[in-house]
Amino acid sequence: ALKDGVPFAEGDLTIDASYRYSDYDTVGSAWTYKLGLDWAVDNILRLRATSGTSFRAPGLFELYLNKQTSFLSQGQVDPCIGWGLQDQGGNYLNPNPTLRANCAADGIAPDYAGFGSSAEITTSGGLNLEPEESQAVSFGFVLTPPDTGFKFAMDFWRIKVGYQILSTTSVVNQCYYSEYFRSRPGYCDLFVRDTDQSSADFGRIESIDASYRNIPTEKTAGIDFTIDYSKEFNFGSLNVSSQITY
Repeated sequence: ALKDGVPFAEGDLTIDASYRYSDYDTVGSAWTYKLGLDWAVDNILRLRATSGTSFRAPGLFELYLNKQTSFLSQGQVDPCIGWGLQDQGGNYLNPNPTLRANCAADGIAPDYAGFGSSAEITTSGGLNLEPEESQAVSFGFVLTPPDTGFKFAMDFWRIKVGYQILSTTSVVNQCYYSEYFRSRPGYCDLFVRDTDQSSADFGRIESIDASYRNIPTEKTAGIDFTIDYSKEFNFGSLNVSSQITY
């Protein structure tokens, strides 16, 4: 931390750095770090930023969970139910054209109701799981004009997670909302749908493999706003705060 006297740092300039080494018998080792900056440029403007990585080894149950089965209704797992239904104005109840095209390509009727017995859900550990890795970055500023009681802060942030470990029945959603659909191996290989048009259960999802696995990269980004106003009066004090995330 550098205190008063540093050029352009009337208040203080603080830089934090940390590193960590992790080593697991199951998945190997990795270095992670975190860097932070907090810079009071003057008594009005403060800049701040962070950057860091993280590493999570799969838990023992995620690796070695024995095969288990459960059941969910068709309405809980099938995004193609009623995919072609429209309101009185002719608008699709499901506005996503990719899903509608993929459900149609699988021969599912536009008004498919999803009746039939429940889907069998299989869950087990994944012996070939890779560790989760992530990177997070944020930077922003704080404005505190003197003698105004006003404070405004804005922070930009982005989080990227690779090889996320997940057990979920949403593989069906991921399949039908994907522009690649069945053109490449992936989510669509993890469930079985009855495709026999002579069957009374035609269209029913029969089984889903919801075992623990690494999913593709997931990214999230946004902006945080904080607005605060305080003022003292003879009869008491007023404080108004607002926090907004986009």
